[in-house]
Amino acid sequence: MKRLLSNTVVPGALFALSLGLAAPAPADEFTEQDLKRWQQEYLSVVKEGERLFHGGLPSRNSVSCDQCHPNAANTHPET
Repeated sequence: MKRLLSNTVVPGALFALSLGLAAPAPADEFTEQDLKRWQQEYLSVVKEGERLFHGGLPSRNSVSCDQCHPNAANTHPET
């Protein structure tokens, strides 16, 4: 009986306890200020990406990404 207890019940109890401890914690709600800040940061990154894609890269040959990839496509029109 002692062996049954140590081989099945104790590991089973430890496993059940670990499942309870691994439960995700509830997240905080976003405020309007959080959403506004996120939107501003997102748009600043979009604006920087647009600038780089349309000629903002410092290159020696002065070719921008959009000259070979129109409409941000990953294809080459000449092929």
